[in-house]
Amino acid sequence: MKRKCLITIIFFINCLLMFNPWFQGIHGLSDISGTLLFNNPIAITCMLMCMIGIWVHQDYGHVIISIGWIGMVIMEIYEFLTWHIRLFGGSMNISYSQSLTYSYFYYAVLYGVLSYLFYFIIQHYHYEKVYHKQYSLK
Repeated sequence: MKRKCLITIIFFINCLLMFNPWFQGIHGLSDISGTLLFNNPIAITCMLMCMIGIWVHQDYGHVIISIGWIGMVIMEIYEFLTWHIRLFGGSMNISYSQSLTYSYFYYAVLYGVLSYLFYFIIQHYHYEKVYHKQYSLK
């Protein structure tokens, strides 16, 4: 139970990072926060998959979490590459995206990757402890 609460807190911190400004708006007047992911149905589905995967009691919960967490990071990168197309038009341009991106976006992506790795390590040690005790040969 402590493990699930810890993973939930880590996930909510990941979601809270979306409320920081990620991109510059039109002429620098209005900044665009990471909450634009809430407009993306794939990102919402990935967030729901993470929450369901954390609290499901079956063995396949870690698969659901992995798909959801990796999907969230991929959707953050997708928004990085395409957010300016909706505002300014044009095409996908990495240098243009980088020039209008705040460091909060990079923190959010880095935290998403590191938190997934942390989850993976916690899950590995949990399963090793449970299954090693269960199937150890003495």
